[in-house]
Amino acid sequence: MQSPEQPPVSTSLKLSSPLCAIDGNPPFTISTTYACNTSRPIWALFPLFTYFCGGIKIRDPARNHRRIGPDPTFLQEVDLNTLNLEDTLLVRLEPEREHSTSYTLAVVPKANGILHSDVHMFVKGHQYEVTLRKRQLRWMFEDEMPDRMTEAERRELLKEKAPLEWRPDCCLPFEAT
Repeated sequence: MQSPEQPPVSTSLKLSSPLCAIDGNPPFTISTTYACNTSRPIWALFPLFTYFCGGIKIRDPARNHRRIGPDPTFLQEVDLNTLNLEDTLLVRLEPEREHSTSYTLAVVPKANGILHSDVHMFVKGHQYEVTLRKRQLRWMFEDEMPDRMTEAERRELLKEKAPLEWRPDCCLPFEAT
């Protein structure tokens, strides 16, 4: 059976608050939630975006929606194809169940001070938008997998599948304080 054009999950964003304190008190956390929208359980490799700040983007509506952060945290070239396969979490999702990841904005410079903080371009009182990077998902219906597979075997089977790519239509505003 071929995968549909749309992912088998819906994607949503949630903010810990509509206000982001530039000093980090309280911390500002952005959660991405994937909900299974199929009638059968699935297994999927969900992207973690470890080096891409949880897969979020922050844009400034006052600057023509220019992306202002956060910046990726790798300091050398990486093989993105390998990263897309390895920087994942194997998850079993039943119909209408959810899986969430979260990212807390860094208010101090990252990578031992080599990279800016996530909030270095924020201005108190200004409005910003959180959106999501393009997503890739490798997945299969559970009943299409061989019986009695280990998690490592499921991961290897899913790595062989072509990824389904989509751009989640998620955007939430917040204010820097």
